[in-house]
Amino acid sequence: MARTTAARCWSQARACARWFRRGLIPTLATAVLLLTAAFPDASRAQAVRGEASLSASDGFARLALKLNDDVDSEVTVAGAVLVIRFKRPVDIPVDRISVAVPDYVASARRDPDGSAIRLALARNVTVNTMTAGERVFIDLMPDGWKGPPPGLPQEVVRELAERARAAERALREQRSLEAAKKRPPVRVRASVQPTFVRYVFELPDGSGVSSALNEQKLVLLFRPALTFDLADAKLMAPANVEQIAQKVEGEGSRIDVKLIGDVDVHSFREEKNYIVDIGFQQTGKPVLPASLASTEARPQADAAGNGKAVAETPPASQAVAEQAGLAAKPPTADVKLAPAVRKSEAAPVAVTPAPVQPRIEKPVAAEAPSAPISETAASKENASEPKPADDKQTNTSVKQESANAAAVSEPAAAPASSERVANGAVTLNVERRTEGFRLRFGFGAPAPAALFRRADTVWLLFDSKQPIDIDAIRKEGGSLITDIDRHPLDNGQAVRIRLTRPQLASLAPADTEGSTSAEAGRNWILTFADAVQQPSHALSAQRNVVDRAHASVTVPLVGAGRLHRIADPDTGNTLMVVTALPPARGLIRRQQFVEFSLGESIHGVVIEPKSDDIAVEVASDKVTVTRQGGLTLSAANAVPGRAAAAAQPIFDVGQWQNDSKADFLERLDKLVDAASTADDDDARAAARIDLARFYMARGFHHEARAVLDLALSETNPGQQDPVLLIIH
Repeated sequence: MARTTAARCWSQARACARWFRRGLIPTLATAVLLLTAAFPDASRAQAVRGEASLSASDGFARLALKLNDDVDSEVTVAGAVLVIRFKRPVDIPVDRISVAVPDYVASARRDPDGSAIRLALARNVTVNTMTAGERVFIDLMPDGWKGPPPGLPQEVVRELAERARAAERALREQRSLEAAKKRPPVRVRASVQPTFVRYVFELPDGSGVSSALNEQKLVLLFRPALTFDLADAKLMAPANVEQIAQKVEGEGSRIDVKLIGDVDVHSFREEKNYIVDIGFQQTGKPVLPASLASTEARPQADAAGNGKAVAETPPASQAVAEQAGLAAKPPTADVKLAPAVRKSEAAPVAVTPAPVQPRIEKPVAAEAPSAPISETAASKENASEPKPADDKQTNTSVKQESANAAAVSEPAAAPASSERVANGAVTLNVERRTEGFRLRFGFGAPAPAALFRRADTVWLLFDSKQPIDIDAIRKEGGSLITDIDRHPLDNGQAVRIRLTRPQLASLAPADTEGSTSAEAGRNWILTFADAVQQPSHALSAQRNVVDRAHASVTVPLVGAGRLHRIADPDTGNTLMVVTALPPARGLIRRQQFVEFSLGESIHGVVIEPKSDDIAVEVASDKVTVTRQGGLTLSAANAVPGRAAAAAQPIFDVGQWQNDSKADFLERLDKLVDAASTADDDDARAAARIDLARFYMARGFHHEARAVLDLALSETNPGQQDPVLLIIH
């Protein structure tokens, strides 16, 4: 029974298998054939499309293949057949290749699977292959070709270079972004001041920053790439800041601050921190509405036309009452009721609820100037009518409230002119910007100035006794200024500023375009920066040696000011400084003379005397340096021998040591004999100079001066030896 059941099941299974082979498989094969016939390109869906071009020039043929994707290729030559194999199937039409240059290629075809292109060569050639991205260049050079193979086209080289630069930028940005993520975020502290919001960026060591302010946008660029914690900055942002965003660009990072309207922005660096100040409108500052401003001017215009209209009810009171949230009585047509109307208008001013009082005082301060006019006109018109008893009290209260409101509004406007110092002092404005540290000085009258540097100290002189607030400069200078002090002078003042690091100083007048000659020199701008902001014009020194007895040096300086004498506390030298009006002019290099030297200056003339009898004469267009008997000057065309002699050192170290160690009497007798037996004046002067040097080496300075006095007494004025004058 079991065998019969098993045999029957096995027979049914074989019958099903035969039906499946005969029915289903032919059906599937037929479907595949139909799909292939209907979509012939479906089997080539993965083929990379491209184009091919063959051209001949300069004695060779070039086959250029341009694909839509980068596909590896291999070029081989088998006999007279050139085979180009691809790692992926390609779809490139090759029908026109054989007819393009028949001298090199007889025929061309592409394999059915798109894996290769085969060319039948018409002549023996040397093949050179170059791959440039998605392009393949195959050069067919004849047998007689000499020299290196042709290169890539210039446009292809430029395209590859652009791709390489773009890839390099992308790689740098990726690395910068990864490095920025590894660094801890930079904290940005924000604090709200009365008139601005200050952002402090706490930068790490070696970080650089620059800023650019365009229309309604502030851009901060940081190097290297950093990430910032902008939570406090966005939370404390004023109303005129629309958005604060950051992103990484190249090897640095960038912060964009979108602004609304005209915003006052100041940015500067203080040690490691970078500070940005963004100004905003004070909420407590009184602002006169447009409707109130237009109604305020209407009574004054009516008073000029017909003196009766002033007594009418001013519409400004209604505006004040509406802003205060109170109801005002409508004006009546009768002019005689003007005093009563004023009472009703003044009544809201006397109301002092806590939430309403600030809103009333602000517009009253703006309306205060027009109140006396309306009261005067009304009093003239209603002189015959009796005034109410409390009208005087009401007017008094209005005046007091107006004065109080004006006093309240004055401090709100004070920050705009906070740089002005009271009691007739100089107007000083101190700013720290990206380009440098800027000081602006304002005087009531034109004040000639001078500016020069000595080592790490900058001297600034003015022909004005108006005091300068150096505490403000010291406070805003921060780490840039080590020390600053002010020295009153007989006809002006001097400010001495010591810097912590090298900075280039420049001096320029302010508002030069709109100022006249009478206003020149009222305002000066002093800037300390890494680069010169306002270069000075060069001055030159002219020698006058026509008459040796009156030899002098002249420096042309139009608009010269006064002569000041100052003592340098660092060196103890006395300096003679001449100020001048703008523009900035100075000596670009130091010039040495026998009796004095002209120091390098940014503006003005600086004279360092070496002789006590140096005289400086200041005229309106020049500065003249001279002395009694004339200066010791050489002509402009001095011979090289004299210049070389003047360049010799005054004291020879070796001779000084010999004089200090030699036998005193023996050396003294030898020098005295040389001075007494000299043949001419020049030899006698040289011998006496040697004798004076010997006395100085032994410490006998009075004896040395006596010898030099004797030598000078026997020399005509203006013809002294420069070395003799210097040692004297």
